[in-house]
Amino acid sequence: MFKIKSFTREQVSELEKLKKICEIETGWDPPQEYLDEWVKAVLGIYHQDPNLVKIAVMDEKIVGYCISVKRLHNYEGVVMDVT
Repeated sequence: MFKIKSFTREQVSELEKLKKICEIETGWDPPQEYLDEWVKAVLGIYHQDPNLVKIAVMDEKIVGYCISVKRLHNYEGVVMDVT
């Protein structure tokens, strides 16, 4: 069984690894530049409202995440629309 928890900045590298795995599963191996920009956007959203980034944790490992935004956002030049 997994638990839903609030994301913390200390978990960003684990979240980035999960994002890469998700992209690879869809058939695309994302370049590091893409992941760097994605992390920047996630941290921008987190900075604006930490409650918008949640993680699913099982056995102390992140197994999923949800990033909620109300509209298209621009964080430090990175546009992200994730629901």
